[in-house]
Amino acid sequence: MIVLSNTVKEGALHLAEKIRKGVEALGISHGKAIADGTITLSIGVSTLIPDNGEPAETLTGLADQGLYQAKEQGRNRVVFNNR
Repeated sequence: MIVLSNTVKEGALHLAEKIRKGVEALGISHGKAIADGTITLSIGVSTLIPDNGEPAETLTGLADQGLYQAKEQGRNRVVFNNR
């Protein structure tokens, strides 16, 4: 998990995509990987301006849902999820 304060959606997506591409470019072999045998990342991204007293789990839950959406859409991608 990476938590970025004062970061808008576009900045968070840009950083997530940069990280995803960086890992992909490493070409680390993984015998059980689904795609081409290399390690890749699926990343869920979310932004939130919390309401007073809103738990941190709201943000992490949204990002987690984005992660699962990325996996369902074929892995090795970044998906933004917001309420």
